[in-house]
Amino acid sequence: MRTVEVPPRPSVRPVSGPLRMAVIGCGERGAGCCRAVAQTGNSRLVMVMDASPQRAREVGRGLGVPWTTSLEEVLAHDDVEAVVISTPHHLHAPQAQAAVKAGKHVVVEKPLATSLEDAAAVAVAAREAGVCFSVNLSYRYLPHVAKARSLIEAGVLGELYGASLIYQKERFADYWEGRVGGAGSDWRMRRETSGGGILINLVIHFIDLLRYLPGLDLVEVSSAQATMEGPGEVEDVTALWLRYANGALATVNASSCARGADIVEFRLWGRDGHLSLTPPYQFYSLRLVDGKRPGQWHRFSGASGLAQRDVEYFRRFADRVLRGEPQDITADDGLAAQAVVEAAYRSAQTGRVERVLWQPERTIGS
Repeated sequence: MRTVEVPPRPSVRPVSGPLRMAVIGCGERGAGCCRAVAQTGNSRLVMVMDASPQRAREVGRGLGVPWTTSLEEVLAHDDVEAVVISTPHHLHAPQAQAAVKAGKHVVVEKPLATSLEDAAAVAVAAREAGVCFSVNLSYRYLPHVAKARSLIEAGVLGELYGASLIYQKERFADYWEGRVGGAGSDWRMRRETSGGGILINLVIHFIDLLRYLPGLDLVEVSSAQATMEGPGEVEDVTALWLRYANGALATVNASSCARGADIVEFRLWGRDGHLSLTPPYQFYSLRLVDGKRPGQWHRFSGASGLAQRDVEYFRRFADRVLRGEPQDITADDGLAAQAVVEAAYRSAQTGRVERVLWQPERTIGS
């Protein structure tokens, strides 16, 4: 892999609100982004685009905004200040490149691209263009995740020793074949267009949380994967072993073909405590944290004042653009998650422990 040096973040001039946004891609996820933007209070949906005239028309008319099938039309429109890219994964990088070249602020649905090299090229282009750029890793704004982050910052764990995730879902063929939401495309089933299966499609949110919650980078990955139910070329079962920069270990066991299952068991533990993000949410610590007695398990509720996760994400994105401030969730965060995912796919192919080839503010290289 060639080396890509990510330039320093430029300053972004503030703009007057509300932020005028367009959504590219009107499938199930894109339509949800449209509704979320419309609920932020500090941004306004001004246009939608989809390659399917039927989907674009349906979403545009439903929300009372102009619609088109032309990306060029969206990017040439003076009333569009920012775009949300919610299309099949292989389109994320070229569409984001076009948007930043047009001077638009950009949100890309996870993942940033189908490869780390393409993702890095987009990040470089965004910084060189001086636009705000963010990857929608909005699980960070789930109330219990936000509260867990504050507890960790208050010292509930001490030094991180480990983490584990068990993720079991039953995703039917309509998900992989794109029939959810009426999109009708099989792009998720092909590695060329999706980049992979359950890991890059679903578990990537938790890969981000494994890094974000303790504030530690993941540096090595060992992985195995399987295709049991047959969603095309991509995996529907995966197991990962990960090492943190401080030597702590994490494990991930995930399946999208677990009959009757809707299970997310997520835990982190450290020298001084243990945190469970599985309902009922609980923590144990040897320290006095959040006013709770040490040496006992305590339940906790989610952080207050947060909107639905996508609404909160777009509200914060617009707020930072309007203020000319750095984003909460940056291209760096998207690159970090992408690098772990790519290392996992390499490990599944080679059978070896693979290094994560990117860390914040460093170069990307072999």
